[in-house]
Amino acid sequence: MRLIARSAALVVAENWSEYRSCIPYCISSTDTVLEVGCGNGVTTSLLSQTCSRAVGVDMSEALITEARERFPALE
Repeated sequence: MRLIARSAALVVAENWSEYRSCIPYCISSTDTVLEVGCGNGVTTSLLSQTCSRAVGVDMSEALITEARERFPALE
């Protein structure tokens, strides 16, 4: 067994504006962030500017395709 994370935080917001506004307060430069429901990748891109690694996942293949086209450097 390997240790995945020493600690983890879950942020739940009512809307994307509230969610994005908490980035500077909840994310540090050493964090790895998994965004579940990343949509077209805009917030994952914003997260990647603050943390060491940001990964976005979404159930919609069409949105993942759009995110990859808009932000090819993101995971």
